[in-house]
Amino acid sequence: MPLLKRKRRHGKSLGVPPLGAWLLQSLELALGIVPAKQAFVLLDHPRRRTRLAALHVIAAAGETPAASLGQQVAPLPTAGVSVHHPAPTAVALLSSEVRLGLSADSPDMAQWLWALAGKSGVSWALAPILLERTVCGWLVLLDRKRRPFSARDLASIELVSRYLGRTLENAVDLLKQRDLALRDELTGLGNVRALSLDMAAELARVEADGGHLALAFADLDHLKTVNDTLGHQAGSSAIADAGRLMDKVLGDRGSVFRFGGDEFVLLLGSVDLEAAGVVVAEIVAAVAEAADTLEMLTISVGVAELRALPGTLTRSAPQHSGVGLFAGAGHALLVAADRALYRAKAAGRNCVMLAAPTDLS
Repeated sequence: MPLLKRKRRHGKSLGVPPLGAWLLQSLELALGIVPAKQAFVLLDHPRRRTRLAALHVIAAAGETPAASLGQQVAPLPTAGVSVHHPAPTAVALLSSEVRLGLSADSPDMAQWLWALAGKSGVSWALAPILLERTVCGWLVLLDRKRRPFSARDLASIELVSRYLGRTLENAVDLLKQRDLALRDELTGLGNVRALSLDMAAELARVEADGGHLALAFADLDHLKTVNDTLGHQAGSSAIADAGRLMDKVLGDRGSVFRFGGDEFVLLLGSVDLEAAGVVVAEIVAAVAEAADTLEMLTISVGVAELRALPGTLTRSAPQHSGVGLFAGAGHALLVAADRALYRAKAAGRNCVMLAAPTDLS
């Protein structure tokens, strides 16, 4: 489910609550107060709100819930629609009503409900889950008895659905706050804190599985001239434009972070030094080609690589004390890329230099 997934870039975790466990507890609460055998939460993507957005089964409890997890179904007609007053309320349905009535409006949803029932003697209760006054999903309960849920049952189910909506709002707000804490305000890229988190995860990968970790240190050429001749606002715009261009060219092959001032770090993942150099050369060429829109700026880049066998990184990597958020192997990698960057500057700028083995010592 998209809400429970986090984009790979810009940090691994900053205290986001374990939504999966919490949703399961909420469903178990619903089953404890309402006579039902199964309970489900279906949600859409909170940032891709359309009337016909698909719903995903992201939590299930009761009898054989695991088979339904991850299923995608079409929404009820009100999903994705903003509501004010009165909000949609819970509804009770018998299996015959699902088959004959609901199917006309939402055939995929009706088919899913019918398939879960497995037989005709089933009653359903559906309550909308609201996120910022928009229907983002449904709490669904199933009871294998030939009677509809009572008005008292529906009131209890609505109470649980409102609780789900409010808590999801808090979780989404927390995700937004975390993203802001990991994002550079000028460029929209990950900041130093995000870099440290992603680098720690990459180093843990190398320590566990072995392999490569490539990193590039980039610096804008002649930014001081732009600041002195056109003003610092023009310089800031050039920094932002260059950062976004690097991120666009790099795409899914890695992540770009603003390290500070006119410096950027590119985390390139499990590629070797030569392959990383090829990728970075693409970025240098793209920035040079766009120099007219970047106040005639180019970039110089140094590229470095760590490689290790599984379980050997902490023993084999140079032991730098580091500063701030970086230490050990991560600091050694940054230092090596920075040394290569200085050689790129000395070679005339607007080029890429690969770190030598001695740069990691």
